[in-house]
Amino acid sequence: MICPKCDYMMDAFDKECVRCHGKGIAPKPAPVAPAPVTTDVPAPKPIPQAAPPVVVLDEDKPSFLLDILGIFLPIVGFILYFVLKDSKPVQAKSVGLWSLGGVLMYFLFNGFVGIPQINPFAGLGGVSTTELQDTVREGYNEELAKSGDGVTCLSVSLAKETDHVYTGFAELSDGTKPPVKVTVGDDGQIIWKAGLMALG
Repeated sequence: MICPKCDYMMDAFDKECVRCHGKGIAPKPAPVAPAPVTTDVPAPKPIPQAAPPVVVLDEDKPSFLLDILGIFLPIVGFILYFVLKDSKPVQAKSVGLWSLGGVLMYFLFNGFVGIPQINPFAGLGGVSTTELQDTVREGYNEELAKSGDGVTCLSVSLAKETDHVYTGFAELSDGTKPPVKVTVGDDGQIIWKAGLMALG
């Protein structure tokens, strides 16, 4: 404000002039006009919220690989059924049904129809390893009975070496296991030798 006596510029809070010590008159503050109010203010834009994370769960649907496993190894399929039945019931049901189908196909083709199984030890002329073992055991027991020692042949185990030759061992009642060699001729004739005994 300005001193009315000496025109000295005084501070707004001074009560008297510092130069002439006269009483200054504080001017009235100018009226402040209110800010104009507008009604067409646009609404604030909403802040976009982050989308919640998407959790992808394993789908419960039949599995081709597990179904094939159930057909060829039914016991594994049944184990998988019991493991998955609570967490993935659709997949468990599929594996269980295919495993059951594998069991039924096994009995259908091997039990009821009578299709022979593939035997890697099958000999010539339709002679299987089991038949050879039984034949040698019976012949060995006949030869042992002639000796009168009371020793019998309990079992014979053979494995195929070539198309015509099988080798293995015989288990006797006295605890010995002499080696056994069996030759199958082209005509199906069986020639065997166990230890020192031979039958042609």
